[in-house]
Amino acid sequence: MKRTIYFITSGILISILLLGISCSKEDIKSDDQNQTDKSNRGQQFTKAIKDFKQKVAHYQEKPAYKSGETVNADSALLLLEGTINYSHAFTMDYYDETRVEDLTLVLPKNGNGEVDMEVLVQKYLEMKADITTVYYNSNFENKGLVLVDLSETTQNGDEITINVGVITGDRNNQLPPGPGISGPFEEGDDWWYGENVGTCDGSITFSDAAHEISGEMAKYIHFYNLEHGIAYFWLLTTLDLQGGDDYIRRPGDPSPQDNFYDYYLFNADSIYGPNADDLLCLE
Repeated sequence: MKRTIYFITSGILISILLLGISCSKEDIKSDDQNQTDKSNRGQQFTKAIKDFKQKVAHYQEKPAYKSGETVNADSALLLLEGTINYSHAFTMDYYDETRVEDLTLVLPKNGNGEVDMEVLVQKYLEMKADITTVYYNSNFENKGLVLVDLSETTQNGDEITINVGVITGDRNNQLPPGPGISGPFEEGDDWWYGENVGTCDGSITFSDAAHEISGEMAKYIHFYNLEHGIAYFWLLTTLDLQGGDDYIRRPGDPSPQDNFYDYYLFNADSIYGPNADDLLCLE
């Protein structure tokens, strides 16, 4: 018979993420000091974004204006990312398909190692123009800007190089189906055990169940703040994954960095009996 694998790990991780970064109105009423601190920081960050938007508008009206204000590198990155998402991203919509395109933004620093406000405004407008180009060049029928993700690539005494991940998508304006068999997969969506070996019936090649699940998860996960309608990320946590000892790995299996979870899910070995097709085809 075919072996059915239940993927509980992803559900646990999603729950952890939602608990860690969502802040509902009920949470705000809690007496827990940690929740109160998160709420206060979220409100402060929202105010910082709105203040920066006003400065952008002011500099657009008076391009030669120099306030003498500066921000450090971390704050500059947060303002760029937070403001573009607050103003233009539709993270709470639902999407049939998404696509990521990477851009590069170079942010000059002044002699004190910080970023002048007028430079930050200029670079924000440049980034916004580049993102607009990516958005209009996407070939989705009902396009939407899902999310903009900024990450520092390199930094030296003169400048910060930033990778700008622009995620666009095809909006469907419908709630996704519920979990289980009514979800994105159907009876007969069966996969050969292994990386990139395709479906058992040969209808899909050069993919695997892990890739397909990852793509579908992107349509389902929407992080938002019920009060403000935007996302806040606090207190990043490192998870220690245990298990997957070498003795249960397949001979020639790719390195853990490349194929991190495959051998956590399923193990087939001739010592347990013949590895027939009905064993290696996973529902």
